[in-house]
Amino acid sequence: MNLSLPAWVYSNDEFFALEKDVIFRCAPQLVCHESDIPNPGDYETFTFLNRDAFVIRTSGGSVRAFYNVCRHRAHRLLSGDRGNCGHRIVCPYHAWSYSSEGALTGVPYIEEYEGLSMSDYGLVEIEHEIYFGFIFIRFGSDDRSVADWLAPVSAELSLYQLPQVVSIAERAHHQVRANWKNGADNYIDALHVRVAHPGLNGLLNKSYGITAASDEVFRLEGQVKDVLGKSELARRYHECLPVVPHLPESHQKSWLYFLIWPNLMFNLYPDQVEFMQFLPVDANHSVIRYGTYAVPDDRPAMQEARELNIALNVEVGDEDMALISSVQRGMENDCFGQGPQIGRAHV
Repeated sequence: MNLSLPAWVYSNDEFFALEKDVIFRCAPQLVCHESDIPNPGDYETFTFLNRDAFVIRTSGGSVRAFYNVCRHRAHRLLSGDRGNCGHRIVCPYHAWSYSSEGALTGVPYIEEYEGLSMSDYGLVEIEHEIYFGFIFIRFGSDDRSVADWLAPVSAELSLYQLPQVVSIAERAHHQVRANWKNGADNYIDALHVRVAHPGLNGLLNKSYGITAASDEVFRLEGQVKDVLGKSELARRYHECLPVVPHLPESHQKSWLYFLIWPNLMFNLYPDQVEFMQFLPVDANHSVIRYGTYAVPDDRPAMQEARELNIALNVEVGDEDMALISSVQRGMENDCFGQGPQIGRAHV
C-alpha cells in the first residue's frame, strides 16, 4: 500500500527551510495580469517568503519588476495591494525618489551624503516573464522559462483567451493555519469533493476526478450535468450558463483544474478563470491568494453565471480552509504518522 508523506514534514521548521531553498527559491510566482496595470504608474505588490516585490507599468509602457525596498534605509516603497504612483516612486521615509524604470532620480539634502553616486542606488530588479498575459516573477535564476514550465497545460490554457481577460473580483488573500502541502494535497484529492463539498459535488454530478498527471502537473475535471442535491447556487448556475463562443464543445460545460508544481493552480470555467496560489509563510501557516478574471461579456446570463460561480467558490473555499486547518491540527498529534494514499485515479 502506498502511504502519504509522514506527518512531521508538514510542521518541521528545518524541513521548511530546506523547501524554501530547494523548491521555492527559483519557482515562478504569479503576481497579476497585464490588464491589472494598464496605465503608466500602475503597480501591484507581492510578498513571498519575506521578500517584498512589485510589478509596475513604466512611463514607456513596458512592465518591470523590482524589490519593494528603498536603497537608502530599506523602507517599503509602495503600499497596499495595488495603486498608481504617477511617474515617480517616492519613499515615505526620506523621500528618495525613483523613476518607474527603477533609476534613482531624487535625493533630498543630497549634500549630506558625502560621495553618493545616484547611479549606484537604483532599485534592485527582479526577473519577470509575461505568459498568456499573466506576469510572473522569480527571486532566483533558472534555466527554464515560464513558458517551458507551463508547456504541459499551454494547449488548454490557450482556449480561454487569457491575454484578453480582465479582473472581475477583488484580489483575495486568506491566512490559514496549514502547511502549504496540505493545501496542495487537498486540491488534488478528488475523492473528498463527494463528501465535503455538497454544492460543488451536486453541480458536477460525481463526474469530478483526476484525468491526467505528470511529475509536475495534475489535471482534474468535472462536467456540469444535471444537478444533484439541494444547492440553489448550483441549480441556478446550471440553468443560466450560456454558450461561450470561443470554447470548443468539449469545454462548454467543463470545470477544469490544474495544479502546477509547486504552488500554482488555474481554475478554468466556461464563464471565467481563476489563479490560486498556496503561499507558504512558515511550517504551519500559509496564505491562499487568488484572482478572478473573465473575457468581457455583458450578456445578462453570463453576468449571472459569474456571480453564482463566485458565490459557489466562496462556499467551497470556506469548506476547504476548514478542512486543511483540521488536517494540520491532526497531524500535530503524536498518534498520527502516515495514512494510506488514495489511488492515482483519484489523487
